[in-house]
Amino acid sequence: MSLPPEMLDDILRRLPFEKLVGTCCLSPAWHRRWESVPGLDIWFSRGSSTAPRSLWRCAAPIRSFTAHVQRRHSHRHARWLLALAHKRVEKLKLKFDEPWPAHSARPPVVGPALYSCSALTHLQLCGYCHLLRAPQGFAGFPNLSTLCLEYVVLPFHGAAAQLQLIISSAPHLTRLLLNDVMIGDEEADIETCAIQAPNLRFLRLTMSLDNGCRIVGELPLLKVAQISIDPLFGTPNFINTFRRISSVKKLYLDTDSDQTMENPLERILWTFQNLRAVQQTANFGKFPSIMSIFSSLRFGPHIEKLKIQVVRPEVETDNDDAIDQDILDALIYDDLFANLKHVSVDGPQYLPNDMW
Repeated sequence: MSLPPEMLDDILRRLPFEKLVGTCCLSPAWHRRWESVPGLDIWFSRGSSTAPRSLWRCAAPIRSFTAHVQRRHSHRHARWLLALAHKRVEKLKLKFDEPWPAHSARPPVVGPALYSCSALTHLQLCGYCHLLRAPQGFAGFPNLSTLCLEYVVLPFHGAAAQLQLIISSAPHLTRLLLNDVMIGDEEADIETCAIQAPNLRFLRLTMSLDNGCRIVGELPLLKVAQISIDPLFGTPNFINTFRRISSVKKLYLDTDSDQTMENPLERILWTFQNLRAVQQTANFGKFPSIMSIFSSLRFGPHIEKLKIQVVRPEVETDNDDAIDQDILDALIYDDLFANLKHVSVDGPQYLPNDMW
């Protein structure tokens, strides 16, 4: 206790939260000392027994809060959020259990206390949960720099407009990850969420079903993009997505889909001048997927690093999709591989197409 308060605070904030609260038992002088430590990084592991009321006793602001929410304790996160909003939490990550069985209770629901966490700079919701409608007057999270939603459902009319507001009202947003986010009522028409975030540096856009997310604004600062949007293959929205991300330096692609028999990248006719690294999935049993590799090298003439992840190795090459030297000679021109410095192929099964 004789240490300078700032030094003691720095030591105490390095303790796991449960051990920090436990310092109250050291002596009468320590009974409430932990309550005055600002900027805590709090982690509630799966099955944590820490009582939610402990958050109300923390000093503000809380720098970060991470918790794994179990099914049987799914009600706790609502009380956590109320306390965290009061303590001006800056970074929030909630990871929910895997999707609930059909016979169990309803999935966990997030809101409306979340929308009171106006100081958030980082918001991450992972796992199957429902994000409810924001209260009237909600103006977004103005300090948000990272937004990550994975397997989150917004099951109400106007959900696309709400997600669009959250993104557009964050002028400092640099990282956006939307992984299989479901928007709106399943029985209603698809609502469009217009993504406008001119300061984005990192984008992950993944959808197994069309959720209405569309990139409409320019992304001049984008450096890394990860795109897997099977339901848009062959549509103008697919091509428009790539036009908006043409400034990237590193690109992750999923080009194997049962929803198209065409090379999904064939209609990208412009050049990605900054592109230096590409990692893409490819099915060597499907000719359109093989062609997508050559398309990547054509619109990215300055690619130096190419990584190919072979998928669906159980698919045998049939006669229609077999390749040979004549086909390759027709696809390859002199300088197609001129700038490549590193190539890796992960997961080949030594089928004839793999060897070619």
